[in-house]
Amino acid sequence: MILYFSGTGNSKYVADFLADKLQDEIVSLGDMLKNSLPLVAESEKPYVWIAPIYAWRFPCAVDELFRKFDFQGNKTVYFVATMGGDSGNCQKICEKLVSEKGMTFGGFADVIMPDNYFGGFNIKNEQEMVDIVKAAHPTLNKIAETIKSGYELNIRVKSSAGGLKSGLINYGFCKYMLSNMKYTVNENCTGCGKCERLCPVNNIEMLNGKPQFADKCMSCYACIHKCPEKAINLGKKTEGKSRYVCIDYKKENL
Repeated sequence: MILYFSGTGNSKYVADFLADKLQDEIVSLGDMLKNSLPLVAESEKPYVWIAPIYAWRFPCAVDELFRKFDFQGNKTVYFVATMGGDSGNCQKICEKLVSEKGMTFGGFADVIMPDNYFGGFNIKNEQEMVDIVKAAHPTLNKIAETIKSGYELNIRVKSSAGGLKSGLINYGFCKYMLSNMKYTVNENCTGCGKCERLCPVNNIEMLNGKPQFADKCMSCYACIHKCPEKAINLGKKTEGKSRYVCIDYKKENL
């Protein structure tokens, strides 16, 4: 079974790709999180846990889901991380999570996908994004073949100071940056409510036809990137910048 979390579509693309290659089913962790669904699954095949890297590790909310999850049937878990840079010390964090649950660590893989993070980076144009996604196909094929063969997965992007990045820097990101997200809504907002429906942690509530933001954002940026009117911004940081939504996985694009 393939379990994935995705804000703007990168991890969903990877999940759909691997589900096709492995002939396996997929489950959205975002749906489970948003709708407070029972955190339980049963699978004869190994589990594949897919999520994006936020500040050099999986989002804290995703790690917490793993801790609470009841994995029935197969007791092996593979991890696949999508990212624009590197995953720091995330592999060791995942090994610890698996060990705490008494399960078997199947391995870890990094997959370079388009970066949707606004902090200091410019979103590339549409064709460049598509090219990055397609460039990931050889890595995804290798991941699928490794899992299918039952071997240990170990596909990593070179990283330095992983412990510092995934530790102290990530702690600062979660403690200070996430709690100080200053969302603004401009006059383009039509009150469609798409942002409220998309938010996996129910951080957005429509009041008087406009989105209001609470203080539990996990920085998936789905609300910003998927707003049809580009009405949501992080202060002035994202004004005038391109948005990004990953293309859908289709066999004919391979």
